[in-house]
Amino acid sequence: MSYITETGHFIFIVSLALSVLQIILWRQPAFDTKEAILSRISILIFFFTFSCFLILMGRFILSDFSVSLVANHSHVSKPLLYKVIALWGNHEGSMLLWVLILSIVSLIVACSNKYPRHFKNNLIGVQACLLTAFTSFSLLTSNPFARIFPPPFTGSDLNPLLQDPALGIHPPGLYLGYVGSSILFIFAVAGLLENKIDRKWASWLKPWARLTWLFLTIGIILGSRWAYYELGWGGWWFWDPVENASLMPWLIATALIHSLNVLEKRNAHPYWCAFLCLLTFSLSLIGTFLVRSGLITSVHSFASDPMRGMYILFLFFLFTTLSFSLFVYRAAHSTSKKSPLLSREGLILSGNIILVIASAIVFLGTTYPLILDAIQGRQISVGPPFYLKTMGWIGITLPLLMGFSSLTAWQKISFKKLRDACSGALLISIAIGIITTLLTKSFFVAIGFAMSVWLFTTTLQGAKKDLKSKKKTTLSMIAMWVAHTGIALFIIGAVGSSALKSEKYLSLSLNKPIIFNETTFTLTNVYKKKEANYITEKAVIHLSKKNVFLGEVVPEKRNYVYADTTTIEADFKSFLTKDIYITLGDQIDSHTWSVYIVIEPLILFLWLGAGFVILGGSISVISGFRKR
Repeated sequence: MSYITETGHFIFIVSLALSVLQIILWRQPAFDTKEAILSRISILIFFFTFSCFLILMGRFILSDFSVSLVANHSHVSKPLLYKVIALWGNHEGSMLLWVLILSIVSLIVACSNKYPRHFKNNLIGVQACLLTAFTSFSLLTSNPFARIFPPPFTGSDLNPLLQDPALGIHPPGLYLGYVGSSILFIFAVAGLLENKIDRKWASWLKPWARLTWLFLTIGIILGSRWAYYELGWGGWWFWDPVENASLMPWLIATALIHSLNVLEKRNAHPYWCAFLCLLTFSLSLIGTFLVRSGLITSVHSFASDPMRGMYILFLFFLFTTLSFSLFVYRAAHSTSKKSPLLSREGLILSGNIILVIASAIVFLGTTYPLILDAIQGRQISVGPPFYLKTMGWIGITLPLLMGFSSLTAWQKISFKKLRDACSGALLISIAIGIITTLLTKSFFVAIGFAMSVWLFTTTLQGAKKDLKSKKKTTLSMIAMWVAHTGIALFIIGAVGSSALKSEKYLSLSLNKPIIFNETTFTLTNVYKKKEANYITEKAVIHLSKKNVFLGEVVPEKRNYVYADTTTIEADFKSFLTKDIYITLGDQIDSHTWSVYIVIEPLILFLWLGAGFVILGGSISVISGFRKR
């Protein structure tokens, strides 16, 4: 059945030829029926690309080791789930997924009758340029259908750290956000080509911007959760370069979805919205370059041939140079309505600027070590201390602005009215800050808790005001209340788990209890078990407090025989006020093992807050598409 692989390779080439044909037809002004033709070609491109994806998935499921990609990233004994996940757990397969999502975006535009003919043609044409660039990149530098001869009998193995169910959802979710930002890019370019960035443009783009932001949020949260329980260090964010690569476009997309509301309601700042669209996609390309260039070392990255990274860097400069040149030309000849600072649109714009500054800080911290190494040969690391110092003020300012905007009307509000509206929330927040300082002796925790209470109180107050008013309660309003509540909860979890965390290495002997942080830890059993593609060693640790049994934690170490790799699988017990997190270390003697114990105060609020944010985002997406 070797012809199946060649068929996949051939139709991938056909897909590239069709995207080139789209560009040619798009640039023919005398081609009268090109809208229908361009739409049909988009359907064909999706069909062919999806067929390629299914063919390659079939090669993984059937363990066809004559395909180089399958031989290098799968094994005959691997469970079916991880054979499927292995398809995008590598550079070549993930680039095919990238192209597939680009084709889905093109298909969505092609099947929509919402847009005027000329605008729709521009959307399809610009997307065809992206498809051509990335399909050619995949075929020329990262062919997923490349053969190997002679084929191995059993194959290799997927990185054991990636053999986790969450990794089946995290990369596609993040990719839908990354590549989905292309729809922001094509809307911005199409709008700039026609010089029509207005309320109608905002209403068309808003649901897609929200959907892109939602996928980025889901991908980031899943990746954070995976790092928390998989990597064994007891944290949820380390400012890793690859983590930063997804955070940067998320920050700008967050600014965009708020700015689109301003443009739609007040017809203000149209070119600012276009700028944010272009910047979101540009940062997605930068993130792709960082992950695939081989310049950084991370468990998340695909450290590939640097030439692949240079190709992506070329695409970044090509698309950003052309699009931002068009943007500068249009924006230079435009006039925009100014917003008073004491208005909802003025506060949203201020928040936007802070989010852009935050993204710039993350960009600087991520790329500066690479630039310094390239120019001077000096190697430095930029880690959490840098980001905590530079981003701390943002963590205070943004919740403040969010709270004020909840209590502020569109157009303008007097300082006296704003002061009267927020005085109660401000007093409650200050009181919580003082009480927290006395209890924890930590000014950092006090500020965080005060900001959380401020945001929650003002959100509640704003919701109460809206419900009492005569205007209809919409899904968008509910989405805002839920998402802002989620941010308030997230702040509590982030601050509590970061500032109040305690950790210790202990040596646990069988049936000999040890007390740490008012909790008794008793190692009751250690045993080994053979699974499908690894051998695990598990430790059963009972938790109790004042002779009251709290539950058990079962950390483990896995030895992946075929990959010759040992991984640590942490386990934890969650309570309302803390997580008790344990990883299993080395065996000291026949009855004693070392363990690493972390007490994570209030981290449950972090995951609960993230869930609220995702729920709020989902409601806003539903709201946007219902309006359409």
